[in-house]
Amino acid sequence: MILALDTTGEIFSICLMRSDGSYALKEVDTSRKHGTLLPLVLDQLLLTLEKNATDISQIVLVNGPGSFTGLRVGASFIKGIVVANELPVAVCSRLQAVLAPFHNFPLPVIALCDAKRSQVYCRGLGVTSLADDCVLSVTELAGQLPYEFFLCGTLPADFAPLLQKHRVYNLPWGSTALNAALLLKTNALDTRLKGEVPLHYIRKSQAEEAI
Repeated sequence: MILALDTTGEIFSICLMRSDGSYALKEVDTSRKHGTLLPLVLDQLLLTLEKNATDISQIVLVNGPGSFTGLRVGASFIKGIVVANELPVAVCSRLQAVLAPFHNFPLPVIALCDAKRSQVYCRGLGVTSLADDCVLSVTELAGQLPYEFFLCGTLPADFAPLLQKHRVYNLPWGSTALNAALLLKTNALDTRLKGEVPLHYIRKSQAEEAI
């Protein structure tokens, strides 16, 4: 059974998926109480599927970009399970998980989130230069975007004028934990990772760092 977890934002997402593809999923608006709620929610999902923690055989963690606190809490929680059960853990980025259902779309699909300091984290399908996570400024992103594409995410205000020259279709996405579990189930992720999990934090703005 796969355990997938995303604590990159204030709403955390956790999914348990059986080998037959059936799953139990929970998304919780935590108000930054990830550490308290994670064990309780996992117990609820195990009860729903009539499984025990020892039935977990594979783990995938969405490792950012995201908040420092959320990522650290999620990684610590996963590490406890990994150490106790001697399990390997896979990682995928939040943008990779967002894009997972859209590989067969007729137009390019681009996922992004605010990286602060007039930059965005970006990843795309159907755009070779955006095949992996990257951090781009307004000018750099302008040079990468096709004329017509689907967009997952919201551009920061200073990026908004960029879209006036493009035909853009907003695209909602589902649970990132569920998408990460599906990626692991279809062998799209490397599960050999051991030791410390690499985490990718959203940087604070200069104003926040000055506080």
